[in-house]
Amino acid sequence: MRDDPPRGPRPISGWALPLVLVSIVLGGWWFYDLQAAQVDAVNADNSIETELELTRLRVESLRNMLAVGAGVGGLAALVLGFRRQQHNEYDATQQRITELRIKAVEQLGSDKPTVRIGGLHNLERLGEQHEELRQIVLDEICAYLRLPYAPPKRDKGNGRESRGFEPVGPPPAEDRAAEMEGTVRMLAQEILQRHLNPKFGKGQYWKHRRIHLSGAYLDRINFSNCRLERALFAGATFAGKTRFVQTTFTRSPSFNGATFEGEAWFNSAIFNERAYFADTTFLKQVRFGAAMFIDYAEFTGTRFCGFTSFDWAQFERVADFKASFLSGASAHRMSVRLLRYWTPDHPPSGKPPTDIMDAFEAGGVSIGLEPLLEDDVFLLETDVGEGWKVEPLPEDPDWGRLVRTDAQPED
Repeated sequence: MRDDPPRGPRPISGWALPLVLVSIVLGGWWFYDLQAAQVDAVNADNSIETELELTRLRVESLRNMLAVGAGVGGLAALVLGFRRQQHNEYDATQQRITELRIKAVEQLGSDKPTVRIGGLHNLERLGEQHEELRQIVLDEICAYLRLPYAPPKRDKGNGRESRGFEPVGPPPAEDRAAEMEGTVRMLAQEILQRHLNPKFGKGQYWKHRRIHLSGAYLDRINFSNCRLERALFAGATFAGKTRFVQTTFTRSPSFNGATFEGEAWFNSAIFNERAYFADTTFLKQVRFGAAMFIDYAEFTGTRFCGFTSFDWAQFERVADFKASFLSGASAHRMSVRLLRYWTPDHPPSGKPPTDIMDAFEAGGVSIGLEPLLEDDVFLLETDVGEGWKVEPLPEDPDWGRLVRTDAQPED
């Protein structure tokens, strides 16, 4: 959708000024003619005194007509002057806004993190003061987050930076720069989180048409309770714990090709239109508990590498899991909970509804078989619910496919 420019004072139509001038002339002439008719009506005799008095009255009528015309003309001049002042003030305001925006964008391009932080604050202030600029401000912030970024390497054990056998001392300059850039990016994320959450109040929430974060690197982003009009996260990298709890996606969101390096929570999220998660990778646990998919949900080629839960998820239309992978690649035991899938046509019950399970079976979902050694016995830690089992693939015993264990009801 094309952005609408800020609306200023509407210009006066080209035919308005001639119309006003003609109206003044005709109105003045009508007023003079009315006065003259009243003067002629009192002409009782033809004496010289009467003629002089009538002449004086006609002159006064003409003077009154000119005074009325001058008054109307003066009023028109005042209106034109007021409109000129409005346009001048509008132009001055737009010039100031443009200068502030250019300055803020220039600050974002600075090599000093403190200057970049100031640029983000200036952009936020512009959006708070000028509602018509909020989409532009959001676009600028999203564009900044889409810039290439290499986070400092961290040790997976304690979350600290991994420096190997470096001597004790100040961190390398590149690591320090990456840390400072991470601080700036966290502020940019906080601005988005603050102004996309309706629960913060009507004055804080910014209406928008899109949130374009495709290919962005997002660290511990929290869009819980937010209302996102058109969320584009294709190819994005989500580091740390990602939260979309009770988030409302009013238009089709795209997570195609995105990578979730940490936990991903979509509990009670609402997808009003199609939801795209094709070729998305969840490296750790992901939860779609009680999520509502009102339209088509695409999970083709998606890789679930940790604990995966769709408990009480509601699919009102097709859920496509073709060629998805459910693997136990994480260090902890992996469990795929499919027992409590349900749709409006199949309420929750002890037996998984066939249509959702059929979506997995027909889509050829690959289930990772991670055997765990317990008391010298290998156990399969993949729970797919009653009435189903995972049958290892002949060509790759580490993977399996869903197979029914109960008889199919005849139509």
